[in-house]
Amino acid sequence: MGGGLEDARSGRLKSRYSGGFAEIEDVPFARHDLLGTGYAFGAVQTTRGCPLNCSFCSVTAFNGARYRQRLVPDVVREFQMIREKRILVVDDNLIGTRASHIARAKDLFRSLMRADVRKEWVAQTTINFADDEELMALASRAGCRGVFIGFESPTPQGLRELGKKFNLLKNRDFRASVRRIQKHNILVVGSFATA
Repeated sequence: MGGGLEDARSGRLKSRYSGGFAEIEDVPFARHDLLGTGYAFGAVQTTRGCPLNCSFCSVTAFNGARYRQRLVPDVVREFQMIREKRILVVDDNLIGTRASHIARAKDLFRSLMRADVRKEWVAQTTINFADDEELMALASRAGCRGVFIGFESPTPQGLRELGKKFNLLKNRDFRASVRRIQKHNILVVGSFATA
């Protein structure tokens, strides 16, 4: 026993305890075998953290700004362990923001196809998902059936007020982006905040 428990016993609790952010490679596989049956979706996490640090979002505070990725073979193995035929990828941003993040996502999708996991899945991502035709095609072929995207506001002014600068890059046309994603038979669910 250490730290917080001893402090609690002695009546000397600190206002905050922090153990830092876990390295995602150190997080053990979820024990899917302990769950009951009958769920519509299984769940898996492949990344943690988000460098965007949007003003309204808790992800950076809870999971850090450094984008951390699980090893692709581990993710594929966990996909295979999940009994359900549909999976919710619970990452806050499956594909990340950098070229290296997107390359890793493509590698993951190719690996899921090679392993022939035969699962359908949905994930959260950013609007840059729509910028890469190969990424969308691979995701679809790997079983992606839907993406949840934080649009936050349909106007540049609203995006600036909300601090969602990432969505302002490249003068994005949200409607055209959604259509590009839908061409790959992937549904789009949008999130909108109020300023």
